[in-house]
Amino acid sequence: MGLGPGGLGVVRSLVRLGVEVHGVYSHKGADMGRHSRALRSRYSIADLRSDTEIMATLQGIRRRISPGKRMVLFPTNDTHALFVSTHRSELEEGFLFRAPPVDIGVTFLDKRATVGICLRQGIPIPRSCVPDSLGDVERDAKHFRFPVIIKPALQDDAGFPGKNIVAASADELLAFYGGRPDLVQRTMFQELVPSGDGHIVGINTYSGDDGRVLAWTSHRRLRQWLPDRGSSCFAVSETLTLLQEPTIRFLDDLGYVGFAGVEYAEDVATGQRFFLELNARVVLPNQLFADSGVDLTAIGYLEMCGQPTPRDLLQRDGVYWMDFQRDVPSSIVKWRRGQLGLREWAGGLRRVTSHATFDPRDPKPFVASLARLASAAVGRSSGRQIGSLRAFTNMFRSR
Repeated sequence: MGLGPGGLGVVRSLVRLGVEVHGVYSHKGADMGRHSRALRSRYSIADLRSDTEIMATLQGIRRRISPGKRMVLFPTNDTHALFVSTHRSELEEGFLFRAPPVDIGVTFLDKRATVGICLRQGIPIPRSCVPDSLGDVERDAKHFRFPVIIKPALQDDAGFPGKNIVAASADELLAFYGGRPDLVQRTMFQELVPSGDGHIVGINTYSGDDGRVLAWTSHRRLRQWLPDRGSSCFAVSETLTLLQEPTIRFLDDLGYVGFAGVEYAEDVATGQRFFLELNARVVLPNQLFADSGVDLTAIGYLEMCGQPTPRDLLQRDGVYWMDFQRDVPSSIVKWRRGQLGLREWAGGLRRVTSHATFDPRDPKPFVASLARLASAAVGRSSGRQIGSLRAFTNMFRSR
């Protein structure tokens, strides 16, 4: 479910197991995995917000492909993950899946609710405000250290202007909410941890049906799109033992089930790490996990099918992964800021052995991503170069 880079990684891992894979997508531009030769078939959903359409599509696929048998579901974006958690009773007859109970799933999909659970569990989190009124914003703005980052409660909130907004002062924060009072109860804001590219790390896990973590891996984001505050586009596998143990204990205590990507920000001055968010699904760089020796997708599939799973796997550190389509605009922005040189970027590219889309045995997804990259650099209608960060953002926004 979802054929962006994360979904494409799922497809390729399952095909290596000899599994027949069928894909569902909704964004022709972003879902490059729909071009993969590894897919046996692919299906489009016109309205990703329509639970009725999603359910009808999934049930129709099962009737055509696997009548009388259960298929395995892998949601790869927040909308699909919430759909599976919410409709688990309707799906269980025809599908195998691992998803947290809806109360836990909704908690982590909703960043406002996440704040409360982290505080109750003692997980370090940046100072946060979950406003219910403009008065709450005005009150807390007096006590926060700026800059702060404003986040939509739900990542796929189409009414939020962009992915995140940074307010450099209390005046900017109040001006944002004053201009968009409709967003007060759909957002939160946090003190911005001085971290950014190279200082965002992730612990990635799979928990079986018994609510215990079966396997884990970890990585460091070297670059992101958007720079310093977006999705991974250049990352490296790195064992983070001091974070792995409390994260696993945290998930086990919750009885969490399924895939999780837990993100932390490192304070560049103190080294202290703060919880950013938990993605209750397969995450973007999951091809990196497979290439560094801990294929969470394969482990999840085997566990869901009741087959033995490998245990006590250790990842290989120093495996570099790149999403070329997003890394190019990120690197261009950093080059314009004087933060990255061509030689440094080329040196990083030479180290890459794990790719979001590139595979010489399955080239079409990468070719399609290059075409999309070109369309972002050159306006389709006017033929003029698109030079603004906003234009790049609109073209490459992670879904």
